[in-house]
Amino acid sequence: THEAMQQRLLSTRVEEAQASRLAREASRRETGDLDARLQDLEGAVLAARSETVVLHALLEETTVEHVDKQRECGTLEATEQSLRVRVEEREEAQGALAVEIEQARAGTLEAEASVADSQREEEQIK
Repeated sequence: THEAMQQRLLSTRVEEAQASRLAREASRRETGDLDARLQDLEGAVLAARSETVVLHALLEETTVEHVDKQRECGTLEATEQSLRVRVEEREEAQGALAVEIEQARAGTLEAEASVADSQREEEQIK
């Protein structure tokens, strides 16, 4: 009886020790799993930071390109406006020259008519 009791107590203590050992092993495995998960998360954070740096650099480059294109567009618009003004000036000058040509033609016709009149008068006098 005393021996049976001691045997049960020993058996209980062995079971408790085994349960404790199993719990420690499970805890170690869980700790290892958590450590691996933590390393995975730290790697993901580093990758995200690297990607953020790259994206910031791309954003800055794109912004600079955009500003350059806006400046170029402004320059092109100014050049286009300048060319339009020059075209208008040329068209006005061309119109003025056309008027002068018409006046010169009219003057030439008058001069020719005057010469013809003078020649007729001369022939009549002869």
